[in-house]
Amino acid sequence: MGLAGLQGELLWDQRSGVCLAGGCSRQMGHQGERGALDRGSEFNRVWRQGDRLHSVSRNLNPRFRTGGSRVRLRPMQRLTFLTSAKELGQCPPDLMAEIAILGRSNAGKSSLINAWAGAQVARISSTPGKTNLINFYQGRQYRVVDFPGYGFSKRSGDEQATWSGMIESFLSGRGQVRGAILVMDVRRDWEDDEKMLGQFLARIGRPLAVVLTKIDKLNRAELQRAEARLKASTKGLPIFLVSSPQRLGIVELEAWIYRNWVAST
Repeated sequence: MGLAGLQGELLWDQRSGVCLAGGCSRQMGHQGERGALDRGSEFNRVWRQGDRLHSVSRNLNPRFRTGGSRVRLRPMQRLTFLTSAKELGQCPPDLMAEIAILGRSNAGKSSLINAWAGAQVARISSTPGKTNLINFYQGRQYRVVDFPGYGFSKRSGDEQATWSGMIESFLSGRGQVRGAILVMDVRRDWEDDEKMLGQFLARIGRPLAVVLTKIDKLNRAELQRAEARLKASTKGLPIFLVSSPQRLGIVELEAWIYRNWVAST
């Protein structure tokens, strides 16, 4: 298959330094900004065709070649609901890679999971903060684990303290947790809760990526300002821009998670 056979939306072209990830166009050099495809990416060119990611790389399976490069076709992994747990003893055995989903109660975690799954597998509550279960979603090679939201919550202070302790125990003691995604409304600031979560994950050696949701709520100028503000606050953490209703940035996020947290370990 040659380059002419790869049709679809061009997301990343290393030669020109153009990234169109998450629906936002910006210039990226070899050592440029982090985007939906991170700096030091193994990919030379990446296309999206529906829910399938097409990438040209020098390092991958030699089945497809184009001018010395190699093309890998990997379908995005779908998710199905597995089970819920109210305490650690109810969690399924950690027999495969797990990706933790964390965030405030109204950050859009359920919408992100549904966009990732390609189906309505996560219930979107009309009362933010009411959910008090750990929900497991199963893919072919990894699980996504959604935790109760923090911040504004209908739970009592004692309940929140209990859940905070359980989440910390899960993240530090679960053997297959490969990393955590912090889901944030792009319009919010990086506050004390986010800082403490980041410090805790760094202390236990769990990588963290930040997913900024609801980018469709901002115009281009507002989005650029919000992204710059959060990049300054997060101090080098990978940042992804997504719109769950429009499915912008979802394929790129999943590809990065798979490459960096699942396939690499």
